[in-house]
Amino acid sequence: MKKILLFFTFILLIGCNTVLDRSAEKVNIKCPKVFFSTENNFYSQDHQQNININNYSYNASLNNYAFLDGCFADLQKNNYFIDILLLVESINLNDQTINLPIFVLLYDMDDQIIDKQYFRIQKDLNFNKMESDFQILEITDKLRISIDKEKIVNSLAIGFIKINQ
Repeated sequence: MKKILLFFTFILLIGCNTVLDRSAEKVNIKCPKVFFSTENNFYSQDHQQNININNYSYNASLNNYAFLDGCFADLQKNNYFIDILLLVESINLNDQTINLPIFVLLYDMDDQIIDKQYFRIQKDLNFNKMESDFQILEITDKLRISIDKEKIVNSLAIGFIKINQ
């Protein structure tokens, strides 16, 4: 019986040791300043080429952000997990799924672009067309931004990618 207890104690100590070693590999770093692009802060999805309010499915705008998980460096990369809040106005929504293409520009201390990253937020909306044709919905999503450890990020710019048809 003592051998079994000793065996489980040994396994528990080895398991805790690897968890402690993994946490030591991650170091908290300063989170960069975040800016929303003024030119690309608004996104409209239309399903025809004619410019008419009846042709638009939805409009989306960037509203807010937070670093809820913080910013940290591991052995190879600096990681910035940023939660963003989007406001989506359904105008003439036929499909419950929306696709929002987003870019993130990473700047160094001299305001030079050191990296560009692209994301697509794809969400299914819980939208009841019988209640209203026009609703404002809040959508949150997490952008997982990673960059080489040698590069220091001072600020981020976030915006929607404009797709010209």
